[in-house]
Amino acid sequence: SDATVTVTNAFNPADWKFPFGCEGDGPGGNEIITIAATKTANSMCALFSTGSVKCIGDNAYGQLGYGSAGGQQFANGQMVMTSGSVPLTDVVNLKAGGNHFCAVTSIGDLYCWGDSAGGQCGAGSGTVNSASLTASAANLGGFGVYDFALGAQHTCVATQADAVYCWGDNVAGQLGAATPSTSATPVLITTFAPAITSITTIAAGGNGTCVVDAGDVRCWGDATHSGTGSAVIAASATALTVGTLSLGEATDVA
Repeated sequence: SDATVTVTNAFNPADWKFPFGCEGDGPGGNEIITIAATKTANSMCALFSTGSVKCIGDNAYGQLGYGSAGGQQFANGQMVMTSGSVPLTDVVNLKAGGNHFCAVTSIGDLYCWGDSAGGQCGAGSGTVNSASLTASAANLGGFGVYDFALGAQHTCVATQADAVYCWGDNVAGQLGAATPSTSATPVLITTFAPAITSITTIAAGGNGTCVVDAGDVRCWGDATHSGTGSAVIAASATALTVGTLSLGEATDVA
């Protein structure tokens, strides 16, 4: 999914007439840095230059992140709050999945909110109505989040030590292993062959995830439309190396 738009210098947020605040500005006149929209839940969140996050739209799964689920908000949006009813701050990146959002802070902590039916927000079922600390050095082998990606019902991160963890639904091998069927806690992927050495970026869509590692694209999960040139496996639980692209080494994936 990863339906994320980064605002570039060619785009002036102040000219965008959108209900995150006056004339597209954020709380206190802060500029919008990044916008992320869920694929199926009609919700959108914006990251502001102060590191705060505000969301608008449908809230059936708690995806507005202000502490309750149900209803919708289109007027001026809702400030995303942590589970302690304190505004989420110090955010440096924001992404969206099928029905959930995640945001990473400057120290590499990942907060998620919204639908967690498969465990993608760190809860075993139901909804997470406020930003919950889902992944950090404490459950990622001692290292914070370097990059992250959200699928329909799973979440993956690449750590600062070039390790990859995923959690949520595993119907198509999104967790990089045949079991468990779902997980609300990060699962270290150990099926890379050869081993991961230098991750540039990570991206997810639907039930699959890919990373760029040392110029190679490494993918796992649903391979229905893999385009790898080899036999297509509908649900693979093994990380597959797509290989160095004919035009040169890969530097990004989306």
